[in-house]
Amino acid sequence: MSRDLHRSRAAALLLLASLGCAHAVRRSADPEVEKAVAEAARLYGGGRGPDALTLLEGAMARRPDSLELGNVYRRYTRQLNLEERSISFLRNLSTAPNAPDEAFFNLAFAYIDKIPRVGPMGAGFLSKRSIASFRAVLDREPDNWIATYGIGMNYLHWPEYFKKTEEVTTYFQRCLALQAKREQRPADILTYLRLGDAFAKKNQVDEARKVWTAGLEKFPGHKDLLERLALEPGKVTAAIQQHYNPNASIGAIDTDVSILWAETVPEHAQPLHTAAPATMAAKVKDDSRIGLFSWFVHNLPFLADSRQYARVDMSVLGVRPGDALANQIAHQMIRGFSQIMEDRKPEEIEQAAEGTDSFGRPFFHEGVGMAMAASLDTSDPDSFRSFAERVKVLDPNFRRLHVAGAGMWFGVQGTPPATAFRTFESLEAAGSAYAFEGYGFAQVLFHSHGDATQLELGGSLPPIAAASFYHGAGRALWILGNGGPQALSAHVSEVPEKFRHDLYSGYAMGVAFTMVSDPARIVSAWKDAIASGMTAADVESGGVMGLVIREIADPAYMRERRSFAQAHGVCFLDLASEIGKGALDDVTQGGGEFHSNWRARIRERLAAYGDLTERKCG
Repeated sequence: MSRDLHRSRAAALLLLASLGCAHAVRRSADPEVEKAVAEAARLYGGGRGPDALTLLEGAMARRPDSLELGNVYRRYTRQLNLEERSISFLRNLSTAPNAPDEAFFNLAFAYIDKIPRVGPMGAGFLSKRSIASFRAVLDREPDNWIATYGIGMNYLHWPEYFKKTEEVTTYFQRCLALQAKREQRPADILTYLRLGDAFAKKNQVDEARKVWTAGLEKFPGHKDLLERLALEPGKVTAAIQQHYNPNASIGAIDTDVSILWAETVPEHAQPLHTAAPATMAAKVKDDSRIGLFSWFVHNLPFLADSRQYARVDMSVLGVRPGDALANQIAHQMIRGFSQIMEDRKPEEIEQAAEGTDSFGRPFFHEGVGMAMAASLDTSDPDSFRSFAERVKVLDPNFRRLHVAGAGMWFGVQGTPPATAFRTFESLEAAGSAYAFEGYGFAQVLFHSHGDATQLELGGSLPPIAAASFYHGAGRALWILGNGGPQALSAHVSEVPEKFRHDLYSGYAMGVAFTMVSDPARIVSAWKDAIASGMTAADVESGGVMGLVIREIADPAYMRERRSFAQAHGVCFLDLASEIGKGALDDVTQGGGEFHSNWRARIRERLAAYGDLTERKCG
């Protein structure tokens, strides 16, 4: 087994890397395939990689039933970082009338090739696309072994939260039944390895050992089976769970599937990957996307259960342990995200949203927007065009939050500013502003590691996008400051002076948006912000923006908050709503730099009232 493949083992969060661990070599029995592979190798070896891909695409167009051509083609696209090219080409092959099974299989493998490019947080969506490709075959051929195994392998790598464990064993047991009806093949060993692993993952060690032992009867002396059976029974589950830990390694996923046509069983088909914890921790620290996924998996059980969200560890974001507000927000965003991950229908999403408390509902919808974007290729600007159509089926009152959530996902993924700009510029003016607000928010919140270094990214954007980026960054600094202006004050010098108004207004918007349940705290936080050096006009205008977005999304909740505020002597919310909505109407008609223009209109209207927070009741 190659060193590169061994190093990449657990990076396969997902999937099917098992099919690629044999590296079986066999001369093709098809002269046309053999000739194409040899010519492509000559071109690739001579530094003409794109020409090699073009040649292979022509060969596959003639022979879409060749797994071997697809295997070579995908290897080259991985090495050239052109996975999206293979996905696009193979998707077209699979949509042709009477497309053969192999076209769907090659596409399924190509989605897995893409996982390292989108990061572990987006891997689940690529896995779902892979499953869909396998299922297209299984729907028409219920006894297809490759499709059955492929779906089982996808689910085997899914986090326990999604409750796919029983389905995993069902698919692999089906593979065993299919194997029993025909002559034995080298790839059959994979079923024994993976079915045993599936039992071991859910701590059914006796069942796991029975499967591995049965495998030895079919494949006597095989090292991978012996390795598993040599584990102490009390350590089996931990070892297998570690083997499927996506954070154990970082590297390209090897989806070489030549074991499917191998003539002999390879010496190793799927050895256990047991990296030392200290090594894993170092690797996780070196890759922010892997680290974020590690945090996500660790906290998912708590984030998904409102009774446990106080246990969420938000320290990775610089939030104080036990901060109930931050955990409550994260909980609702994860609930929204999971709706898409679990393939909920639009009416089911709306029902779940209605079952969410009014305070958390906007964050739920931001999570929905994040998940919709997570199913896209963040490196391809054209992939975002489908987002606007998909989101139309959801509550239009939360459209701003869906788009902001999509921008957050691009920020979480660390998408370069130039790519983000090309992606979001297809949206109308206001939509683009919200997307960049979410993008700036997530870049600063998730990737600054406490020092807000991502603020410099805004400077590489065109001014119209940079203004919204810094508006979102202000929201992030509100969270990173643990509810105070310290983080913003410490880093304001890193923001170009012409965008500091956007930064301040975004900060105040974050205050209003997250503290609306207690308007008196909004007043206190705004006063602290002004005392720290932020201009009163920026603070008040940004805060009004946050309150109006809440008003548009949930008018009933805001009426309730206004009544509550007045009962406690806080009487500016009515006026804030009137001013902010009137100014928004002006900006909607005018377009342009949305956040900046909206804030300017609000400031013009506020000038007639003095200190907004000192407004008297009655």
